[in-house]
Amino acid sequence: MESPARVSQQLALRTVYAERGTEWAEYMIRGLEKSAYAVSRQRTGFEALFQYYDEYRTLTDRLIQGLGIRTLAVENSNREWSVFQEQIRQYLMLSPLMEEPISPEYLDQFEGRYRDLSGTHPRNPECTVQMGKSGLVIHDFRYPRSNLIPKATGEFYVETFGYELAFELDSESQVMKMKVGGKEPAVAIGPVTLLGREFHRIGDR
Repeated sequence: MESPARVSQQLALRTVYAERGTEWAEYMIRGLEKSAYAVSRQRTGFEALFQYYDEYRTLTDRLIQGLGIRTLAVENSNREWSVFQEQIRQYLMLSPLMEEPISPEYLDQFEGRYRDLSGTHPRNPECTVQMGKSGLVIHDFRYPRSNLIPKATGEFYVETFGYELAFELDSESQVMKMKVGGKEPAVAIGPVTLLGREFHRIGDR
């Protein structure tokens, strides 16, 4: 019978698997199956991925205990990201971010359906920006769902990726499109990059 901790780790990985979509999962499994680690142990599929992270965590836990320096280990299984970020901020003795509150009215203007009209998008050319519980969320942009973190006026970071989105307005100050900048993540989407692509607003949410 598997231990509760092991079952919890499997559930956590399956949750990430589901949230990040089949593209991420297939990329991770395909790459791992070719590695010396998996080949030498004759491991394939999800089990290979789980075993790798299970052994990885065991190794890192042992290394942390033997470092002899002050460390912080964050148990994030309950997914309270703001709590974990505050733990890290206090541990590093960083000053709190003093940001002005962002009004819902400001964020509302970016909601809508956007489409890459180039005809060369390597996957799904359409995505949707909507308000979530704590801010804007973009759907079907590489992952099924990613939070948008404000960077500057009309600009956002895409959480979990290196992408940045810059929204452009028309002559009547209405959002007309968004342009992709930042960095291309390591998980391949195909031979064509998303950087520099423009997604035109084609409708409301």
